[in-house]
Amino acid sequence: MLSLNPISSLWLSKRQAKARRMIRGSTVLDVGARSEKIRADAVSIDIDKRVRPDICASIESLPIRTRAFDYITLLEVIEHLNDPQLDKAMEECRRVGDLLIVSTPNCDSKVWDQIAWPLWSHTAGREWIGAHKQFFGKKSFEELLESKYGMKVLERNYSRWNLLVRAATNPRNLLEPTSI
Repeated sequence: MLSLNPISSLWLSKRQAKARRMIRGSTVLDVGARSEKIRADAVSIDIDKRVRPDICASIESLPIRTRAFDYITLLEVIEHLNDPQLDKAMEECRRVGDLLIVSTPNCDSKVWDQIAWPLWSHTAGREWIGAHKQFFGKKSFEELLESKYGMKVLERNYSRWNLLVRAATNPRNLLEPTSI
């Protein structure tokens, strides 16, 4: 299990704070939550039972009924999945929830890519070497969601460090306005 050191915990808490502001629904499935749920009433799923999730399962095969949640959150998860795993995960997100909030490191950022990640992964974040299977920039991130998986990006929050979006998993079923 990758430990949750203080720097990693701070990183996650900042992502969660931004993501919480995007949640406008009542039910939330927090995938990869580790021990820190996005909301107290969220249902957490993690593959590591040592972090005591509400449900111990893989994102590739969620033991949850169709359309059970308003929101699914994947904060700092997708970069840990290879292509076949990501395909299955996105299929499950489209099946289980209406809206997806997903974040990943911003690899377009020279500060992230050339300074922060190399420094982090060779010091306090050594345990993360090899844990990231893929990296995304703004364009590849949105193309992945919209072109490959048929989602619709509704809201963006991009920073030097992170890419965070709220997307409709099945835009044809979406009832809220798409211009935010």
